[in-house]
Amino acid sequence: MLKQKRLKIMQLSQIKKLGIMFLCVHLLSACATMGDFSSAPEQKPVINLPSNYDEAINAAKKGNTKEAIRLLKSITETNPEFSPAFTNLGLQYLKNKKQDDAEKSLRKAISLDPNNAIAYNHLGIIMRFQGKFHDARDMYKNAIKSKSDYANAHLNLGILYDMYLYELPQALEHYKSYQSITKNDDKLVDKWIIDLERRIKADKGSS
Repeated sequence: MLKQKRLKIMQLSQIKKLGIMFLCVHLLSACATMGDFSSAPEQKPVINLPSNYDEAINAAKKGNTKEAIRLLKSITETNPEFSPAFTNLGLQYLKNKKQDDAEKSLRKAISLDPNNAIAYNHLGIIMRFQGKFHDARDMYKNAIKSKSDYANAHLNLGILYDMYLYELPQALEHYKSYQSITKNDDKLVDKWIIDLERRIKADKGSS
């Protein structure tokens, strides 16, 4: 009886948290799409980089998605080996909810730069939208492998482990990594960590 009551409480807590996380994950993907921009790599000189690349990035930052896409498409045509242009084009497509176009651009970016953490992270977001949770996990892991202090990738992976793959210890690890990188700036994630620690402890107690 006690075990059933505990299970019911945990289920209610999970449902409530699911609603919160559903909102936060969508906000996260929107914010990440607007806030993550890929710049020209310092160690790899780019030949004939168009002067309007900065103009495209500024248009994206101002929320002028249509103009940003127009400029970035032009840049990818004149600089087909320039991974950041494909990355940013993919982010703008994702912002416009054009997932197929976004995925194509981001995969092209990775083919040009296998260490493109931003492209991996946003491909993970697309895979999660498509219900391909293990593919999303692999993309987030690749993002972290390419850039170990990439906070958004840690948070996205933590949420994926928590809410979709139900691998709680791994979720806790990445929530804590996110908090460490962001200097414990996110109070909501603090609450998620406390809740997750309680759930892990309850799971151990009932086994």
